[in-house]
Amino acid sequence: MKELLPKAKFIYVDDINRDFNQLLSVDSVFVNDTVLNHGFSYKLMNVMENSNVPIYYLSNAVNRERSLKEIYEYIFE
Repeated sequence: MKELLPKAKFIYVDDINRDFNQLLSVDSVFVNDTVLNHGFSYKLMNVMENSNVPIYYLSNAVNRERSLKEIYEYIFE
């Protein structure tokens, strides 16, 4: 996905100790809900709860083409 969306920032579930505050400066947050765990979810929600950044959950994230379509629909429709 990085090669298709080179300007996107990616935070992986294994990066739970990473500073999520960088997400406060993005236009949108997209979450792959197929790999989401409670710790990551709580940390994300704590950082994002007072921001105006929309969070979108990708339900087809195991398929790259479907994920891109879903991202496009969230942004442009």
